[in-house]
Amino acid sequence: MRYLIIALSLQIFIFSCNAQIRPENEVLISEGINFPITEPHFVINPNNEQHYLVAAIVATEPEVLDSNFPASHIVLFQSYDAGLTWVAEHFDDNVSLGADPWLALNDMGTVILSALTKFKDKKPVYLATYTSTDEGKTWEYSQNFGFGHDRQSMILNPKTQEFLIVSSKYLQDDRNRRRSGLMAIQLSSKGTFMRSSTYLHGNVDIQMNMPVMTTEGELLIPYIGYLSNNKMLKQKNTWLLPSDNFGKTFHDPLLMFNATTGHTNIVIDTTSNFKNRIYSLKALGAFREFKGFELLYSDNAGESWSDQKRIGQSTGKSDYMRNANMAVNKDGTLAIFWYDRRNHPDKNDIYFTASTDGGITFLPEIRITKVSTIPTTDANGWTGKRWAVGGDYSGIQPLSNGSFQIVWADSRNGFYQLFTKNIKIEK
Repeated sequence: MRYLIIALSLQIFIFSCNAQIRPENEVLISEGINFPITEPHFVINPNNEQHYLVAAIVATEPEVLDSNFPASHIVLFQSYDAGLTWVAEHFDDNVSLGADPWLALNDMGTVILSALTKFKDKKPVYLATYTSTDEGKTWEYSQNFGFGHDRQSMILNPKTQEFLIVSSKYLQDDRNRRRSGLMAIQLSSKGTFMRSSTYLHGNVDIQMNMPVMTTEGELLIPYIGYLSNNKMLKQKNTWLLPSDNFGKTFHDPLLMFNATTGHTNIVIDTTSNFKNRIYSLKALGAFREFKGFELLYSDNAGESWSDQKRIGQSTGKSDYMRNANMAVNKDGTLAIFWYDRRNHPDKNDIYFTASTDGGITFLPEIRITKVSTIPTTDANGWTGKRWAVGGDYSGIQPLSNGSFQIVWADSRNGFYQLFTKNIKIEK
């Protein structure tokens, strides 16, 4: 048995050493729109791998501030030929602000688009959803879930095809004090409201990030505690909140790690030899320093975590790495890409790396963009100051052939536009 383990480990090591990252076929998604576009969220139709959907923010008046945002709305791009050509649809009817776009699509053809939205005839910023029951061909404004939300995301229950929206939400505790907690909103497979639940972490304000679900059906929601009694915490603990009934109720949170900056990004492997391994990125540096990332993983649903491993420093030192996004393909290859300023202190590039051995080792990171771009252009206006790296998140999806499709925003043409590229991991 010992020799078998050694042989398998050697085989994985050789494959990892011989693998290469090959980027191909860069395409401009947002051609024809002459306003800054940021924060793309990207999904692929499970019934048609040629059908890509990308939701993003378009700032129609980059310098006109509205609730600390420029005048904006959500735009949806769709491609039916695997990203070669795109069509745009604007969700701008009676809308003066759009932010935090998120998409989810189930096997039944129901698509949910959620976003923070300010309507022209109302004051607060609401969490709103738009629903399509025909794979994105037609849309209806469906529901308004009130104000006080932030950084919402969605996850699909693969067994029931139901959706869950998870957001940070201002709530009242049992003594009527305002706290930032969690709200989980369950939608049916057709997108109709079913129920909601809430969670508070004592006197610590928390902010959510993207949840994952194990193959056994356990929901895991990461969040960071960042504020207490209106004071920023120097040490920001990161937690994982478990639920075994898709967010109806929650178990006690699990401590992941402590950090000083950044949000927690996690993904889960549900198909390969590393099944149910959860990967997490820890941001490094003091508050707003963006010094890079360390990777951790857990094989027991967040009860314990591996040692931390620094990533993205093998081909050159970088003191500014931000907005990392991860995905795992069917073979268990973990892909990570991020914004990087190693080539210029004020200009962004996209870098990419991958691990073929469960996060033990990583391929040398490569530069994806050919031109370093500055976000603070005149055409970007306030948008370039607010989103120095094209938004708080970007898009990445694994394909059935083992490659990855990435989507990001850069301002090589003077203002933020969306681009996509296919990345192959080859022997």
